[in-house]
Amino acid sequence: MDPGLDDGTQGAETVSSKDETRDLVAQKRLGVSRGAWQGLQRGQLPFSWWAEQWWEVWTADPDRSPTTLAITESRLRLYVRPWFGEKPIKRIGPADLRRWQAHLASSSGHATLMQCRSMQCRSLVLRILQFAVDEGAIDTNPVRKVPSPRRRADPEQVLDQAKRRALTPEEAGRLLAQFPLFWCDHVLCLLGTGLRFGELAGLRRRRVLLDRPLPALQVVDTRYQAGRFGSGFKPRPKSDAGIRELPLAPLVVEAIGRQLPPGNDSSALVFTGPGGGLGPGGNGVPRGTRTVLSRHNFHRTYQAALAKLADPTGELRPTAARAQGTPSRWPADHRRTHRRTG
Repeated sequence: MDPGLDDGTQGAETVSSKDETRDLVAQKRLGVSRGAWQGLQRGQLPFSWWAEQWWEVWTADPDRSPTTLAITESRLRLYVRPWFGEKPIKRIGPADLRRWQAHLASSSGHATLMQCRSMQCRSLVLRILQFAVDEGAIDTNPVRKVPSPRRRADPEQVLDQAKRRALTPEEAGRLLAQFPLFWCDHVLCLLGTGLRFGELAGLRRRRVLLDRPLPALQVVDTRYQAGRFGSGFKPRPKSDAGIRELPLAPLVVEAIGRQLPPGNDSSALVFTGPGGGLGPGGNGVPRGTRTVLSRHNFHRTYQAALAKLADPTGELRPTAARAQGTPSRWPADHRRTHRRTG
């Protein structure tokens, strides 16, 4: 006789008498009751507790990107925990989720950015609540009952008046003219290849193939800076699609050739930082030393170049002025210092 439960989840056993059958059914019913009681008890635990349990399991994946960890932790801390926090997880229903989505949609300046953020945070809540479902704390995932935020059409896109995101050669040249000389090759390579900054900062000598009939570089190693999750280099991009080979234009080949480090170390970085100087405000590294590139340092330099580009009274450095056929207005002693320090 098979006394297994109707849903089949308890399995089946063979017994030899009706008495054994009644005893076995009673034991299994008692186990189910206990499991249901434990599920009710766990359903009283707050959302924040379940978020911590989910985070512990999710971050245990060794292939998880430190940058992904940092972004997910930030979204959880800023947009999810403050709303659901200490509320028992079984009391979170579709109405709570609708109010939360409406709150996210109304608490931003840039609509497109917030639509994207709402979708990403919704996915995060979905995974945490599904974790609670899988652990028997709640019966169903309420996120599945709430429609996802609808992406609104961008009027500029619909009317074909959206601002162009790619630079023309003339615009790229004007932007490049605002960078210090040290950064020109870096910016040329970024503009000429479309590399992400982390891909540029992680480019190794062995990935540069300049002796081919059509020179190319291979995108594999990536630099990351993920706050409290550390910084360093990853041996591969976040996704397999990020592993690729890019053909190089002649100007980019020249820029890379100028940046190749001395020696034959195949693992040496191609693009590096300028060092910080030994004086006040420096990082104790002599200027000119090849240091690992910093995203934050480059971002400051980029923002300064944009500010100069937007200033109609700004002055070009002498080299850029000569390239554009514009007289430089820098003082003579400033020009001598610039040529001497490079």
